[in-house]
Amino acid sequence: SRLEEAKGLFQGIVLVRPDKPAGHLGMARVATAQVRHEDALGHCDKAIELFPLEIEAYSLKGSALLALSRMEEAQSLFERLAVDFPYRINGYAGLHQLFRRLEKHHPALDAITRAYAINTRNIFVITQYVTLLELMGKADAAYALLEHHVNALSHDACIVPLVNLYSKYGESSKILALLDAKDEFFSKNAGLQVKVGLALRNKGNLLASYTVFKNYLDTDSSLSLFALKNKFRVYEQLLLLQAIVRNHKLFKQ
Repeated sequence: SRLEEAKGLFQGIVLVRPDKPAGHLGMARVATAQVRHEDALGHCDKAIELFPLEIEAYSLKGSALLALSRMEEAQSLFERLAVDFPYRINGYAGLHQLFRRLEKHHPALDAITRAYAINTRNIFVITQYVTLLELMGKADAAYALLEHHVNALSHDACIVPLVNLYSKYGESSKILALLDAKDEFFSKNAGLQVKVGLALRNKGNLLASYTVFKNYLDTDSSLSLFALKNKFRVYEQLLLLQAIVRNHKLFKQ
């Protein structure tokens, strides 16, 4: 597999440059992806020994400790990370994950708020922040956060989570308004167009869904395999929608 191939490459780096942390850091990433958390811990410790300022090694080690349910050790590590690297999100993001695991929502909110204050454009922090706000029954605050990034800051990476949020709460009219406002972004994101169409369909907005699918089929002339697969999916949905709409007498064939 590609992970085994990557593992072999990083092992080679360790052999050639045993005095550098890069090989062990790469091995830690592979071990994490392969759910070998004890191995990840060993490589993180070696990377930290070689270069004590390697912040990714601390983050990976904290994640491995969380996965192994060694909560006290993970909390101690993340708290130290927040103190030693106060201008990086890693410590607070780790504490957020830990408190989420422990279902301590208010400490988790405090941690992710601090991470957000450090980096207001990090998409991982934003999506985690929004997810927690939803979980705590603060959907309006979640809306406001994402809408601020999309509308005021033109942060296009937040469009997808905003569409997901609108879809979850049946805000199909807001999705259509967003489509109009961000036409260029949607026109270049075929997968998102399909996702939006399906979300609108699932929420019962059949004509809006039909419009999105039809526009996608009319405008996407790409011959890539990805585009062709999406076109086939859209065509199937379009035929189904036509049948549903006909049955509801919303238009005449």
